[in-house]
Amino acid sequence: MKVLKANEAQYKKLNGFENLPYRLSFIKDANDNWIVGENVLKCDGFFKIMDKLKELEVIDYNPKKDE
Repeated sequence: MKVLKANEAQYKKLNGFENLPYRLSFIKDANDNWIVGENVLKCDGFFKIMDKLKELEVIDYNPKKDE
């Protein structure tokens, strides 16, 4: 599965963005990366930040061992 990876600056700028009822929330993967699902690119609720979301790096999902 592919996910979007944010660097620290991107994370700080985008995490918590709200366009109710939508809210963008990143999580950490096993490599300590801030990630969010690619589905946000198809969500109209994030149209205001779509250009920033498209700048995020696409990587393979690496779940934590306890997941």
